[in-house]
Amino acid sequence: MWDSEGKDVDTRVVRKLLEKHAEFFSEHQLGKDVFLTYRVPNPKIEGAERKVFVETLYNITVACDVASTFYKKEVTPFFEVILPFTTDSKELIWLYNYYRIAITSVEEACLDDGGLKVKDWVGCFKPKSIEVIPLIEDYDSVLSADKIVEPYIKAVAREAKIPEGLHC
Repeated sequence: MWDSEGKDVDTRVVRKLLEKHAEFFSEHQLGKDVFLTYRVPNPKIEGAERKVFVETLYNITVACDVASTFYKKEVTPFFEVILPFTTDSKELIWLYNYYRIAITSVEEACLDDGGLKVKDWVGCFKPKSIEVIPLIEDYDSVLSADKIVEPYIKAVAREAKIPEGLHC
């Protein structure tokens, strides 16, 4: 667990690990043999850390590019995040959808009247979605964990469509 909650954590951890320990990671692939999972700030509770939440989620796509270059194949070092202080399924759904809508679907946005898309300029954003692990910490929420997790699972299974207007 790489904890970005309330700390000045290094969001370039993948690049640094691969550079400093290339021999180890050549034999142990990130996201397959060795796992990193971000613990992100909960924007509902930690107002001062909201943009760290955004920065951390964006960095998932950067880490994917760095690892894919290192391994010379498509690699996804981060595919899930931990949301602390989860008390409601909506928080999980918001995080899941924020990543899909605000982070990855931006690649389809047009940058000029010639139809140049973000992905044509800076590349695709991967992975396209992430899994969210709720960290349920208070007594009342623990007693209603099923009411927190079940709606999230159903929402992810439905995969709500990305709103129109983001595409060329």
